[in-house]
Amino acid sequence: MKKLFLAAYILYLPFQLKLPQIPVINTLNIFFILLCVIFIIGHNPKAIRAKFEAPLLIFLGLWAMSFVHALFYIGDFWKLELAVNFKRIITPVMGYFVFSRCIKTEKELNFLFHIFLFTVALVGLHTLRGGMLAGPHFADFKRSSGPFGVDWKGSDIAGGFLATFTPYLLAFTLLSKNKKLKLLTAIGLIFCVMGTLATYSRGSILALGIASIITALLTIKQLLKTSKITAIAILLVFFALAIKWQAWVPESIIHRAEETVQEDGGLYDAPELDQSTQGRINAWKTGMEIFKTNPLIGVGFKIPEYMLSYDTHSAYIQILAEMGIFAILAFSWFLLNILRQAGALLNTKFSVIGSGAIGFIAAFLIVNMFYSNFFRDTVVGTFWVMLGILASCKSYAIQQE
Repeated sequence: MKKLFLAAYILYLPFQLKLPQIPVINTLNIFFILLCVIFIIGHNPKAIRAKFEAPLLIFLGLWAMSFVHALFYIGDFWKLELAVNFKRIITPVMGYFVFSRCIKTEKELNFLFHIFLFTVALVGLHTLRGGMLAGPHFADFKRSSGPFGVDWKGSDIAGGFLATFTPYLLAFTLLSKNKKLKLLTAIGLIFCVMGTLATYSRGSILALGIASIITALLTIKQLLKTSKITAIAILLVFFALAIKWQAWVPESIIHRAEETVQEDGGLYDAPELDQSTQGRINAWKTGMEIFKTNPLIGVGFKIPEYMLSYDTHSAYIQILAEMGIFAILAFSWFLLNILRQAGALLNTKFSVIGSGAIGFIAAFLIVNMFYSNFFRDTVVGTFWVMLGILASCKSYAIQQE
């Protein structure tokens, strides 16, 4: 029963805006209450704490302090809204503690990981279905938001989600020994790649490309120890895709990238950035100016957004502006230790999760340079779930000879 509930939670997180809500009480609140119950009664006494848990707890403490700080800064009228926003973004963290502490068997761990892969593939299919890749020219109406919004307004969120979690599907496709699951995952991988393209999210496409290269190189390195022919074949396929990228990348995607820098036609006029890119750069500059007003502890949770009427379009600048320099140092320490945790799984029975997690963090780093996806409650819940699964692997990992 517990693993079915956790599977339902994984499936629900990215689709929460599309599924009907339970009347009176928010569905996520019900999930949160049940997660707390599982954490209390279903704790695995043999669970080993992850390498990244110490910096995570420090960062969460600083995050809570930024919320308290904001309560003193903001007017009484906005305090309830601020509290609701903080609750929505902080309660999914409970998913990490449940998945890292309450998975009691390796079989249960693998089942939940497969549910996660299925969920990401489903998001890819939903996003691809909602987008248009036909024609040579980019237009906003072609962008897909998948399950994360209406029309094109959530396209960067959808693109960021797919770019961040698709490396797990790539790692499974390359390393799994189960041929049926490998084929199904490969189909899901195609959905996710094409779904990312259907969002026309340039930062997400860049993140997915770099993360895919890193993940592929990691898996090829491991395959060289067991099957040199397979490793060389995969390397040649990736090389061919890179050389012939114009043959499979839709023209509208190329047009979207070319629009970033615009020529205005004058002989001596310098090229200009498109409106979207220039607006993002302006948001970064303004966010940094806010950070400089209180560099040690920041100005408080959500305060930069209230000041600007929009977010900073970068999770890192948002952390600096809201929580200050100590928080970004703790966050960097946290991410570095996630990489260490993932690296320890290479050449174990959980090599797929280790390789996928390294690609996942690579994509996460790039995506959050351009968007504040870490602060999106519809996205970050899956982030905490996968960290919990990554942490849980340590209890069952055995080095391969």
